[in-house]
Amino acid sequence: MGKRMGAFCRDEEAATAIEYALLASLVSIAGITAWVSMGNTLGTMYGMVVNAVSDSISGGG
Repeated sequence: MGKRMGAFCRDEEAATAIEYALLASLVSIAGITAWVSMGNTLGTMYGMVVNAVSDSISGGG
């Protein structure tokens, strides 16, 4: 039993897997944040384009 416990404590494979999982989750969060930010910016930009085209068609500008 003592040998198994010692081997379990020396095993770093699980720690590596946890580190990779944490890294992957952080990268995912950063990617989602970037997508949301970019989506909001593009939505604002396209809204301004639609307003400008609408104003030019109606003769307001």
